[in-house]
Amino acid sequence: MIINMKSTTRNLPYTSHFKLLDKMHPKLSGHEQAEFNFWRDKKRIKYAIEQLRMIEIVPTIYQKEQPDKLRIYYYPSKVYKKSKSIVKKDLIEANYHSNFKSSSGIIIEGTVGQGKSILLRHLHISELNSGESIPIFIELKDIKKERILSEFICSYISNTLKLRCSEKLFNELLKLGLFSFFFDGFDEIEHERRNDFVAFISHINDNNGNLKTFVTSRPGNEIQRSSAFELFGINPLEGGEQISFVNKLLNKKHKREQINYLKSNLEIMNTKLRTLLTTPLILTLFAMVYRNKIKIPDSYSAFYRTLFDTLVSEHDGLKLGLNRPTKSGLPADRIKTILEYLSLRSIQKNIKTFSSEEFLREIKAVLIIVGLKSANPKHVIEDLTKNTCLIQVDDMDYRFLHESIPNYFAASCIANNASDEEAAEFYKGARGKWKIWTEVIEFLLNIDKRRCNLHFLVPEISSIFNKRKLPSEYSFTNEAIQELSKNIIIGCIYNNMKVSQVNKNSDYDLRIVYYPTTSWVFTKYFGINGHGVSTTRLTNAMKKHIGEDKHFRVSEYLLKNQSLSEFGSSCIITAQLFGLMSHINIEKAFFEEASKLLFEPIKDVYTEACNNEERVISNKSKNVFGA
Repeated sequence: MIINMKSTTRNLPYTSHFKLLDKMHPKLSGHEQAEFNFWRDKKRIKYAIEQLRMIEIVPTIYQKEQPDKLRIYYYPSKVYKKSKSIVKKDLIEANYHSNFKSSSGIIIEGTVGQGKSILLRHLHISELNSGESIPIFIELKDIKKERILSEFICSYISNTLKLRCSEKLFNELLKLGLFSFFFDGFDEIEHERRNDFVAFISHINDNNGNLKTFVTSRPGNEIQRSSAFELFGINPLEGGEQISFVNKLLNKKHKREQINYLKSNLEIMNTKLRTLLTTPLILTLFAMVYRNKIKIPDSYSAFYRTLFDTLVSEHDGLKLGLNRPTKSGLPADRIKTILEYLSLRSIQKNIKTFSSEEFLREIKAVLIIVGLKSANPKHVIEDLTKNTCLIQVDDMDYRFLHESIPNYFAASCIANNASDEEAAEFYKGARGKWKIWTEVIEFLLNIDKRRCNLHFLVPEISSIFNKRKLPSEYSFTNEAIQELSKNIIIGCIYNNMKVSQVNKNSDYDLRIVYYPTTSWVFTKYFGINGHGVSTTRLTNAMKKHIGEDKHFRVSEYLLKNQSLSEFGSSCIITAQLFGLMSHINIEKAFFEEASKLLFEPIKDVYTEACNNEERVISNKSKNVFGA
């Protein structure tokens, strides 16, 4: 076979790679040395290096049709070492292997859209430019079931880089440290094959003469349990980093007016909403939509409504998504309805990640619900994933780009599709499962306000106060005041001690904090500084009622009934105030202090909700909106 050795780029510095290979040659012998002679041809090495450099050409959501060099838009990722013994994050700007200061293999862990693959490609190109090794970039999902990793790597070197490489030569060069390895997407390997891959990747790492082995993975996979690797997490983009990221993303290809407008949008954005924009993927979607003069949203619901409408329609000249013919032939509003029901079902079933089989099954079920049984489910999947950009496809798995996306579209599903009777039934069920539905309820309070107030907010608030006295007087029921005490945590902190050192005579600091866990109302409207009922006065009052004379009884109770845990260099032991009150005789004091709370924020919410109450129009139908 004749190999086309014509260079794809000119004047690249290959000198360091030639020198590296010259050093390797005398360290080999026999058949392996003879085989390696083939590697010393300068034209072949130039070709191989240029093939390795192609890793830098990456299509992105922002420019699907025009893949660009990574260096044009790459914004430096910061990582931190993940360890139970490390309390404070020491952030590392990850540009080179040496930045990690690790003598082990390195796992880069991150969630959907955090830029694991982009960071790995950046590290690969940095290593290539250094000339210290031949970097091998492998997308693990590309390795078919019938192949093993070593065979795949040797085939890649032989067929893609055009350098003859038997397994014997590969193993010799591995020991000599010629290669560095960049394994992308461990979580994309079939589950039944993962243990084999852990063993082989660990073997490569253990035998790699230069110790440069990187693996990317989502949290909680088998590779993270390997002792051959150190684990690093990707830090979220925050504050000024978001503006710097956008500036890099848009670069010189966009008008200065667009860049300035987008940056000013970020600066004035609602603080809570801005927390959505901590991953490069969501921030990129934000830039796609809000670089034009679209009004900045003030709520999650407005953000996602505008985001979806812009991604699937033509808006201010933005040519994206479903303005092109859809694969399924369905219009944008039907695609949105399918996305809504899919989101609702994902929360009902508590599914965060769908396998390909599960996703196809769910799409088929949704098509039946919305009366589109004849639509091709595989074509619908293609429309959902490739055009809306809100669902990430990782070969075998499907997941939403951000956890708030299914929450919004599930809320939109209820607001747009549920009859009044169905909505009433949903809100009744959601009250008993508020921890599952709380984020959906947040959206519904905005986009289905009347029904959410009537069937959820008013009953929830009424449940903790004496109903006969509302709305003129707000006084807790006996059950609610006990429930409130379960949200107050009392604890002893033993500074600079190990668990084994703590005893009843040890010195400690007593802390009391409000930590809401037991009800939606106590979580939503209590203990939120400036936005709800302040519990600071209550916790301070309880410190005084406990007093120095009862401190010993508190610590004695906690040491007897609770388990100590280490936190950094200290130990901590905590319990709900509820279990302690009778033991230290402060029940009466707690009831009196709790009744003094200032309920104005709740009064305002409750009064407005009651004023907007309307009777529900009955509309019987099969209800798919159960909580």
